[in-house]
Amino acid sequence: MEISELKKIIRQVIREETEEPILIQTARRIVKNQQFEKIKDPVSGKRMALDMFSASAIVQVYDKLSEKNRQHMIKQPLPKIIDIVFKLMR
Repeated sequence: MEISELKKIIRQVIREETEEPILIQTARRIVKNQQFEKIKDPVSGKRMALDMFSASAIVQVYDKLSEKNRQHMIKQPLPKIIDIVFKLMR
């Protein structure tokens, strides 16, 4: 078995365990590493930079939302999510 195959299997297992959207997983990684990343917005497909402060705010608000509201939040494009998060953080 090649290393690339093992990496794919590991990524799949991690996704199944967390069952969080890719955007939230990426935001948690940004907060953990204390580093901004350029990410691909899952809704619009555009590449955008997400800094640590915004990622932290997204994760905090996401954790406090109900399951129904989480689903609504994730369906939005990244700029809209950031606007919503900062309005809720006030």
